[in-house]
Amino acid sequence: MTFSRQGELTVGPLPLTPLVKETIKLARGMVDRRVDIRQRVSELDLIVEADPAQMHQVLMNLCLNAAQAMPTGGIWKWGWPPYRNRPGPMTPASPPDCPWPRWRRGPYAKLWVSDRGHGMAPDICERIFEPFFTTKQPGQGTGMGLAAVHGIVKSCGGAVLVTSAPGKGSRFDIYLPLLPRPDREPLS
Repeated sequence: MTFSRQGELTVGPLPLTPLVKETIKLARGMVDRRVDIRQRVSELDLIVEADPAQMHQVLMNLCLNAAQAMPTGGIWKWGWPPYRNRPGPMTPASPPDCPWPRWRRGPYAKLWVSDRGHGMAPDICERIFEPFFTTKQPGQGTGMGLAAVHGIVKSCGGAVLVTSAPGKGSRFDIYLPLLPRPDREPLS
């Protein structure tokens, strides 16, 4: 989409909390009533450098994936706490073969979305960010949703990590570097 809309991106300071809250409201109308949506959204003024439309696309793609993983209902959780990255390698919670061997120092916003859906086997999990990869039947998906999420987050200097197991659901952790705020105390 970015290629076809050449020049239409409006990358700049983007307050995330209002965007996340708006997306959660929209998501409530998209999912089955048997899905219990629980949220823990930070009230802090978390600002990243991103295009609002692209960041909305990231959130909506994660919503759709979670909803589709729970066709008969379940629990869907959102979280949006601040996160401080340690210098050097990824945090211990990341997989050892993570494709982002080093992050820049500083505070990050961390969004996580988890579902108690069908989950994914490790061989599927390894491929979910590949363009056109899908486990859906023909005509039910393009395989571009998570590839777009990965590309957008990476272009913002962030990372996407996924944890999943068959029958146990999935969790997506998205890390986005926060813009420096000289007028504020650093996040701990």
